[in-house]
Amino acid sequence: MLLKAEYRILMDPIELCLLLGRLEFCANQTSRLENRVRIGSKVILKNIATEEPLELWIVNLEKASPLKGLVSFTSAIGAALLGLRCGDVAQVNTPYGVLKWQLISVNNYSENKEN
Repeated sequence: MLLKAEYRILMDPIELCLLLGRLEFCANQTSRLENRVRIGSKVILKNIATEEPLELWIVNLEKASPLKGLVSFTSAIGAALLGLRCGDVAQVNTPYGVLKWQLISVNNYSENKEN
């Protein structure tokens, strides 16, 4: 789910346009005041179907390491989370079907996680 999906988003003009719109939205002052997910956010999610928790950091592509919980904002789940706030549900299309994740917590830090 977390690996190599960013290339699909970057190659699809509609998906890329949606991603750029989410990035622009996350950069505005209102979004920052509402504590929405943006690059650098640490998030805790809950899988709607299994109740399983998942902790992720949304990072730039060059810092991504999905096995360490560092996902790129261009990945399927990273792109789906951008702009959301606590309580919102992200739907992620995967080869196994649509997964739904509820956003439990958003922490925005001034620095991205390095390791």
